[in-house]
Amino acid sequence: MTEAHAIAGVPMRWVGPLRISGNVARTETQVPLATYESPLWPSVGRGAKVSRLAEKGIVATLVDERMTRSVLVEATDAATALAAARSIHARIEELREVVRGCSRFAQLIGIRHEVNANLLFLRFEFSTGDASGHNMATLASDVLLKHILQTV
Repeated sequence: MTEAHAIAGVPMRWVGPLRISGNVARTETQVPLATYESPLWPSVGRGAKVSRLAEKGIVATLVDERMTRSVLVEATDAATALAAARSIHARIEELREVVRGCSRFAQLIGIRHEVNANLLFLRFEFSTGDASGHNMATLASDVLLKHILQTV
């Protein structure tokens, strides 16, 4: 990418290069930084210079690749929210089929939940193949939520 191809809704500059290493990459690269706080550009540039002074630079470890989306469901009370969460987890294979029906590439890997009073927070975890998957994860989450609300 060149400066001419760097487009954002806020002012943007390229900073770096950053030295990055880890279990999937070892590179030096420039990165775009979009911000209204223009003093950040030279500050991040100084940090990028420090990354090149260390032999390994910034060490990042990729543990897993997933795209997640969260939804919130309101229940009558915490017990009902917990019962719904358990029911959803028990039906994971059915929910995986729902995702297969709405996307050729997205796969439901897992579901995590959190109950806070009468609120049930669900985080759907997807594999999206080679795609970044933002839109397919959002679409699959919408389809899952509708299915859950109709069947739980």
